[in-house]
Amino acid sequence: MAETSRIRRGWQLLTLPARHHLWGSLAVVLFVQWVIGEQIADRTSFAGSELHQDVMDRWGAPIDLPAPSARWVASGTVFTELQRMAFTRQQLEVDTVMNYRRRGLVYFSGFDFTFSGRYGLKNEQDRAIDIVFVFPVELEKNRVLLSDLSFTVDGARVPVELGPGGDKLIWTGRLAPGQELGFTIGFRGRGLDSFVYRLDPELAVRDFSLALRIAGGANFDYPPGVVSASRSEVGEGTAALGWRFAALESGVPVGVTLPSEQPYDELIATMLRRAWAPFLFLFGGLALLGLHRGRRLRCYESYLIAAGYALFFVLLAYLAAFLPFAAAYLLALGLVGSLLTFYLRALLHGAVGPVLSLLAAFLLVPTLAVLLQGLTGLIYTLEIGLGVAVVMGLSTRPAFRRLLEPPRPDPEAPGASGGPTPPASGPPPAAPTASPVAAPAALVGLVLSLLVGALPVRPAQAQVTGLAAAAEAQATLPLAELLRLVRLEQQQQTIAAPARPPLPATLDSLELSARLYEEAMELTVAVRATVLDERGEWVQLPLVAVGPETRLLELPALEDATLVVQEGWLTLLSRRAGRHELSLSLLQRAVVTGPRREAALGLPPVARAVGRVVLDESLFRLTGEPLRREGDALLLLPRGDRFVVGWERLATSPPPRAAQVANRPPLEPRVDQAFAALVGTLEGRQLLRLRYLLRLEGSRTLELVLPSGFTLQALYVDGAARPLPEVRQPLSLELRPDRPGDQRGTLELLLLRDGGPFALSGELALTLPALSWPVHELQCTTHLPEVFEWRRSGGSLEQLEERRPAEFTHPLPEPGRLLVFGQQLVVGSAPTLRLRYTIDLQGQYFRPGSP
Repeated sequence: MAETSRIRRGWQLLTLPARHHLWGSLAVVLFVQWVIGEQIADRTSFAGSELHQDVMDRWGAPIDLPAPSARWVASGTVFTELQRMAFTRQQLEVDTVMNYRRRGLVYFSGFDFTFSGRYGLKNEQDRAIDIVFVFPVELEKNRVLLSDLSFTVDGARVPVELGPGGDKLIWTGRLAPGQELGFTIGFRGRGLDSFVYRLDPELAVRDFSLALRIAGGANFDYPPGVVSASRSEVGEGTAALGWRFAALESGVPVGVTLPSEQPYDELIATMLRRAWAPFLFLFGGLALLGLHRGRRLRCYESYLIAAGYALFFVLLAYLAAFLPFAAAYLLALGLVGSLLTFYLRALLHGAVGPVLSLLAAFLLVPTLAVLLQGLTGLIYTLEIGLGVAVVMGLSTRPAFRRLLEPPRPDPEAPGASGGPTPPASGPPPAAPTASPVAAPAALVGLVLSLLVGALPVRPAQAQVTGLAAAAEAQATLPLAELLRLVRLEQQQQTIAAPARPPLPATLDSLELSARLYEEAMELTVAVRATVLDERGEWVQLPLVAVGPETRLLELPALEDATLVVQEGWLTLLSRRAGRHELSLSLLQRAVVTGPRREAALGLPPVARAVGRVVLDESLFRLTGEPLRREGDALLLLPRGDRFVVGWERLATSPPPRAAQVANRPPLEPRVDQAFAALVGTLEGRQLLRLRYLLRLEGSRTLELVLPSGFTLQALYVDGAARPLPEVRQPLSLELRPDRPGDQRGTLELLLLRDGGPFALSGELALTLPALSWPVHELQCTTHLPEVFEWRRSGGSLEQLEERRPAEFTHPLPEPGRLLVFGQQLVVGSAPTLRLRYTIDLQGQYFRPGSP
């Protein structure tokens, strides 16, 4: 019996955790630990990617500052590459003040810094050289938000000129043999995490020093790949580091990782990893306290206690994202501690002191040990010592000994020798507690029953009956009613079908613009047509008659349509319904009878047709009377299905005209469009081509004022070369239209000047000829050496995005970088342009990561 009693007592000890619902309660804590841990892990990875990127966009980025570069070329030479040049000294000072940035639970090592650098260069060559000093600042890339940028050369402050990309400071100048220059650069900015200064690894380093001082933190580190400081001094919240090299054969990176604040997400993650162990002790203490009070915790009570314990970590994680961590910790501890204290007080009928002691021992102390990382061992040692002292004191009490020691059998007691045991007198045994699964199962069953009860139920028999009734339904109609329904359906189908138009297409209008020549009439026909048939079939629509005397000059490019000559008509073929607008050009030869000319063009039926005739009234006159005058044109109407124009050449002065047609004043000469193209070479030669599209009547004189420095090399009028006139200002040219009766002409000039070799930077000024005729629109293109970066700095010409092609009589190569400029309504003045240029440094100076 004694052996059986020991086995039974051992089994009771093994099943004790289950009987007190420990495993389910521990599962609640572990589940919360896993969920919050995953959230913190996601937040940490988010902080390392998207959140970190957001912080860089707002507050700055890690500073990766390359050293300045110096390049040189021999003065007055033609060059395409720059030579490297090492500094004679580089002396730097950087003062940083920590300005930590917090997002959620994460602190980022933001800092404000002041940079000051002194550099020296010396000309070791035996001739003068042109140098360029380049200091990369890369404003957009690093987002360092530079301010107070200053730059001096030999103590003299010079204007700061950032390159065309705004990412580098550029200075160019000339050094005599043996001359030395000193440069000083200073600026203030802000960054994040680290400050690295990189020296050019392909150049030797002489007299280099860097003094970096940190205020607001002391736990600095070094980024991967950088050279550690030659000296370091750490004080209370400060650090001072220094690098000094008298001579290096190649540059190396130097720098520091700035001090960091404690990331509180790591503290909460540490608390979560350790939460299960204090919970076991807390739960054991509460179970013992319940046994001492004669009240064993039920299943749901144990689970609620575990949920309240885990709630502390949930509250802390979310409150700390919005409040200071200390305030979030105290608030979460106060809320959870009060909640558990009031709940256990109601369950255990008092016992506030022991409950508070257990919460302090197994919730406050373990989390406080995580916060005070330097005192973790001492805190746990004191807690264990206090626990041992409490157990020692309890072990002296008889009640505690009776709880831990098994009762010894009394030999004189009834039943001790194996006899029958009398029935125990006392309270009846407690009713068995519910299984931990019973309550959740009952809840799930209740929800399912409610869901099923809410669904609409339709008897299957009713559905079958309805289907059978629908299948067996019949109707009998008289023949007349059936025929009426059929006719009604046919009418509905006819109405629903789209009505076919009476005509597949219509010609809405023809507007003819005619210009009269000696033996022909040039016509521009503007057509408006509408295709009505929407079935997608091809539709033919005649536009104008095409005979042996007709020559098509220009046809438009059409989409979903085409133009063909068919049966003597120029015909539009289209399968797209809708409006079509097009313009075409043709030449109609005239029938010549002595001084009289007549040309006719056949027209199809059209809703509206009108013609306008333009002619040189000093050479020709119409034989018929026009309807009226509209500007420079005379308005004529077609005769039936033809557009007929008759005119004759004037032998002497024109006869008097009818009173209803007023004499037109002579056409004022003008330049409709002007094109200029400047091509420059590295040797400094500049070739300027000019093309003018003229509008004039008869013989007119054009005066030009050639720009200073340019000489006239060639002259072309209407595509034909002319002998060069005597060079004088202004230059007078006698011009007339290319053909009698026409009003158009072209003039081209070729100018040349020698501007000398280019320096590393400077300004190019261009002045175009001044004309005595007004210029409606001017386009100027420049084609300049690729080794420079060009930008407009002034002048009357404005920069344009697109270039309109110009057809010069003799095309020439146009190498170099293209820029387009323009001006409108130039009257009596010379268009001007000023271009600022600097050497193109793409790939010509040191940048981290560049080849």
